[in-house]
Amino acid sequence: MEDKKRSTVPGKVELLFNKLRRPIHYSYIARYILKEPKEKTLEILTNLKNRGLLEESSHAEGYFVNSSGPSGPASL
Repeated sequence: MEDKKRSTVPGKVELLFNKLRRPIHYSYIARYILKEPKEKTLEILTNLKNRGLLEESSHAEGYFVNSSGPSGPASL
């Protein structure tokens, strides 16, 4: 049975981690990577940040970057 807590399709998460080698603003992530509304994207990014998989940039608010290596976590 699929985990209902997971808020994105696994393929989208892998794509997201491949793109987040450099900080990207959440509005760009919402529109071009996840193709989800901004509110849902912020929810997804916050969840991944709380799990320690993403970091919010210390230089600018709303920018996120991969915190677990160049290709992201393999366990998602």
